[in-house]
Amino acid sequence: MSDLNQLIQRAERMLERLETLMPAVAPPDWSASVAFRWRRRATGLGVQSWLQPVRQLSSIRLADLHHIDEQKTLIERNTRQFVRG
Repeated sequence: MSDLNQLIQRAERMLERLETLMPAVAPPDWSASVAFRWRRRATGLGVQSWLQPVRQLSSIRLADLHHIDEQKTLIERNTRQFVRG
């Protein structure tokens, strides 16, 4: 076995042990909310990320926003492109 293969196997074993120390993050419950917020937290072992349900949505409509027409146009165009894929 080459030195590189030994190093890779050793690194994989070490990562497996480190993963057991990381707090488990449950998959999101998609029925819990209509919106989710991406969260990140630095830990002693790296960065932990997860989706957090948004419990209360704001009822602001795009028409409620004034004097930012260019930004509203960009948001609308970006959203349409995202939905189209």
